[in-house]
Amino acid sequence: HSHKHRSYNWMEKSEIIDDLALSKQILENIINDRVDIFRPPFGEFPNKYLYLLKELGYDKLFLQRPYSRYSSNNNFINVTFCQSVYSIDNINNLNNKYNCNKLELIKENFIQFFSKASIYAKEFFEYNILEN
Repeated sequence: HSHKHRSYNWMEKSEIIDDLALSKQILENIINDRVDIFRPPFGEFPNKYLYLLKELGYDKLFLQRPYSRYSSNNNFINVTFCQSVYSIDNINNLNNKYNCNKLELIKENFIQFFSKASIYAKEFFEYNILEN
């Protein structure tokens, strides 16, 4: 799920490589097994860097369903779309998510929209403060 838990959409290629490699190394050392599945923070990963995941040893990428704008037919990695589980979810919500209930998708879109807005604002202001 990354080391720095930043949006990869705002990171340079070299930062993405370093973050993915470090996260993978730490996890593999802890569990003493291969890590080949990746779920990026905030459910998004830049299309132009999908090939990096394969180069770093990942086989599968899990992306956020509401904001999924990726083709599952790329030449680099197997893409699977999923939904998030939140602390407010109960067993009925989970069952509804499993069955692709439209109300659950609307709820997730709503939560993800504000989550992403806060992350983008944070990244924007940090970038502008560092540049000035």
